[in-house]
Amino acid sequence: MSQSIDALLQKAEIERRAYELYLQSGCVNGRDVENWLAAEEELRNECENRDILAKKKAFVATQLGKVRARRTKLPVN
Repeated sequence: MSQSIDALLQKAEIERRAYELYLQSGCVNGRDVENWLAAEEELRNECENRDILAKKKAFVATQLGKVRARRTKLPVN
């Protein structure tokens, strides 16, 4: 059973963040599942926020393009 590169990268990223949480908590043992779930949630929220920001930027760029297009169509006095 092979995992996709994206899945492996995601797992590695979660492992890294879970380990950071472990270190930040003072290396308290027995919280591996808690740290893993917290890391997953943090990374999921970061992805969602990046997606929302990208959509907002695309919307603004589209609107700006429409404004520029209208501006070039205005009659010159």
